Amino acid sequence: MCNEITEQSLQVAQTIYDTFWYKESKQYNVLLQLMLMGAQRPVTMRIGPFGAMTTSTILTTMRAAYSYATLMMNSS
Repeated sequence: MCNEITEQSLQVAQTIYDTFWYKESKQYNVLLQLMLMGAQRPVTMRIGPFGAMTTSTILTTMRAAYSYATLMMNSS
């Protein structure tokens, strides 16, 4: 889900560009330019101070948790 949110947020800029912006008024185009500037940065979900939450981050965390749990179960 986190990757999908990031990808869809980047698609906003492309969708704005694909409109018939060149047929609109100057005021409308200024608003579109402001929206485009905001859409250049992808929306990401963050895991506190650890960085952006992506599929690879989640998999790495789950692998580490599994390894730690297995180590603790085998050491007893």
